Amino acid sequence: MAIVDAGLRSAYERKIDSGTSFASTTTSGATVRQDEALEEEPMYVQSAEPPGLSNAPDGPSIGVTLSQQQFIDRYDLEVTAADPSAVDRLDALVDAYLRMSPDLPGVLAAAPESHSAALSEIAAGCLFIQAHTSTDHQRAAAFVQSLEARHSDDPGVLNERETQHLAALARLVAGDVEGACDVWERLLGRWPTDLLALRLSHFTLFNRGRLTDMVRLVDQSIDAWEGRPYRSYLDGMKAFALEELGQYRDAERLARAAVDVDRSDLWSIHAVAHVLEMEARAADGLAWFEEREDDLVGAFGRHLWWHHAIIHLRTGDHQRLLDLYDQRIQPGEARDGLSLTNAIDSLARLEFSGVNVGDRWPALAAPAQHRLGHHDHPFNDCHYAYALARSGEGQACERLLQGMRSWSDRPTTAGRVLTVVGLDTARAMAALGSGDSTTAADLFSRSRAERWKLGGSHAQRRLFELAESSARAGEVSRSR
Repeated sequence: MAIVDAGLRSAYERKIDSGTSFASTTTSGATVRQDEALEEEPMYVQSAEPPGLSNAPDGPSIGVTLSQQQFIDRYDLEVTAADPSAVDRLDALVDAYLRMSPDLPGVLAAAPESHSAALSEIAAGCLFIQAHTSTDHQRAAAFVQSLEARHSDDPGVLNERETQHLAALARLVAGDVEGACDVWERLLGRWPTDLLALRLSHFTLFNRGRLTDMVRLVDQSIDAWEGRPYRSYLDGMKAFALEELGQYRDAERLARAAVDVDRSDLWSIHAVAHVLEMEARAADGLAWFEEREDDLVGAFGRHLWWHHAIIHLRTGDHQRLLDLYDQRIQPGEARDGLSLTNAIDSLARLEFSGVNVGDRWPALAAPAQHRLGHHDHPFNDCHYAYALARSGEGQACERLLQGMRSWSDRPTTAGRVLTVVGLDTARAMAALGSGDSTTAADLFSRSRAERWKLGGSHAQRRLFELAESSARAGEVSRSR
């Protein structure tokens, strides 16, 4: 199997001339290694995004598990699969996830076909967890149950690396996010070119505030990466972690170089945007986005439009921000958490700046209510609380808070975050949205020191600082 990505021709990547794949076939418990010539190169997806998985499959397909072999993928790792096309579908899924592609739901639907590659099912399960809904969590749990049963019946269904991937997914399903991070760290210590594990770990560590670990694991993979695809994307990942650590010069240098290699690398575009936001470089930020407006596609592209829009708070061009909200940020039919939090944040910041946003809040009530009942991402829930309160949906807002209270009793990562900071912050946002500045100010002050544990970036958590300032200003105005 040739393992060159024709879509990315850069100095970071190797070109492999061989059309040979190495496969091993399991027969009666014995493994025989053999060379197998293949007729086709793998399929690649050229663009990507984690949210918006509503059109993805419901769970593991029903059918006969095909005979499994070991194939070597383009990262020089063994993959258990029924045939080369199953490896191609896995590669396409990892590509779409890495590149934050608008095509990800369709690629995700094709990847875990008929148990043809267990790692595709595991990857799909991890992406379902990231959707943060009850339905998607059940889908992920179904993959774990199916794979554990099949692996018990036939150990050849998973190789050693894939077994660790399954262990990480099982921990995510159980709500043990830190445990999943530990599994990925051990996996990457042995297989540092596992791009799926690196990317999953990268995003999960970010939401846990483990920024130095993000840098350390990317550096470990960079040291082993020579000649493999997507080398520049690793620099973009390191750049984002460095930005969150306040190392702005190194972050900007790495991220700009990564975008020079591939202008569709949204995560690296994003890293530069964060540097410019944190340094209040409004003119540079506007120029950065104006050069690449056509590249900002999909749900993550919508997030980048949010970055573009909030620059106009610094310039004072509030009408431009409202225009961008209406044209680029408001989620429309989208119900994914990132699109919703972008929209809620934009309207809230405008209001905190004294801008009348008109009748835009009610349109966010229905998608926010769609997210009720599953509370493994308290950062998002704190946004929903404000949107529901501002939309006049008091009963729905109370259901949200009750659900968060219930989840705070669970022995999970989210339960601990809810207990320490999530519930108080959501209650503060709800109180502020309902006009109760005094209660909001008190709750914000109680949770301020632990706010970083909610996850999100410095730029995103700035919303809660602005909300607290607004609450305190409301207290002052009433005391007069």
